[in-house]
Amino acid sequence: MPEAEFLREFLGDARDEIECPTETQKELFGPRRRRVPAMMDLKNPLLLGPVQNQEHYMNGVVARRNNWNAPILGYLEEAYKEFGDLTGRRYGLLNEYKCEDADTVFVSLGCAAENIEETCDYLRAQRHAKVGSIHVNVIRPFPEAAVVESLRGKKNVIIIIERTDEGMAGDNPLGRDIRVALTKANEANKGMNTTVGAITPDEMPRLFGGAYGIGSRDFRPEHTLGAYEFATGATARTDGRTAVDGANYFVLGVDHPYAVISKDTPSLLPERGHCRTLPLHWGVGDDHDR
Repeated sequence: MPEAEFLREFLGDARDEIECPTETQKELFGPRRRRVPAMMDLKNPLLLGPVQNQEHYMNGVVARRNNWNAPILGYLEEAYKEFGDLTGRRYGLLNEYKCEDADTVFVSLGCAAENIEETCDYLRAQRHAKVGSIHVNVIRPFPEAAVVESLRGKKNVIIIIERTDEGMAGDNPLGRDIRVALTKANEANKGMNTTVGAITPDEMPRLFGGAYGIGSRDFRPEHTLGAYEFATGATARTDGRTAVDGANYFVLGVDHPYAVISKDTPSLLPERGHCRTLPLHWGVGDDHDR
């Protein structure tokens, strides 16, 4: 864990004065502001949260896009670089694990990525599979350009593992954002101006999506292996449907017609005595008392 002194150095004091980074902030605060702006400042009073007429309210909502949201990804990349320079631990909008030669990649958020990376190592060692993992570190603003670049040339499948299920939506949240990014890349290939790079039809991957870990349900190696086998056409869901049939959705860790699981059940953890193997990683919200 980062030491307290390091955190003070990296984050700074909330009361520090810094240069305002954008013209909008200079207009609001002046050329300098507190590192964490004061909501109540008697020397520089502002009116926050008043009742507004519809046209004023809508102007304010839409103005967030160009005046506030647009620079955020750049700020995050600056922070990642500074953190890496101070610690040697390099992060980014995405973390790619063994993706250089991969034709199949998992895409996930949060603690699932550590489980998946272990399974990628197992698949490479035991089956000589060209498989990798992409961990999305930033969900808002969604890093569309970085996602497009990381998926370019992954011509086999993308397996998107999400800890939620929105059954009445066209896709689950991360899957929807990735589809939008790839659609923009396809538009760029047709000569339209977009904010992402172009992808040719040959570079457009097929997308698979699955739900795992809802309500702290166990997420084990055989689940990740089952997702890989399903997406690469080696196995079917419980209901008998396969990728060849057009099925692209699956669930992990529950008894359901859409479930996939591998018959290969590696521990990937040292076992001692009679203790059962726990999931590879317990994330926020998991039941630690089990």
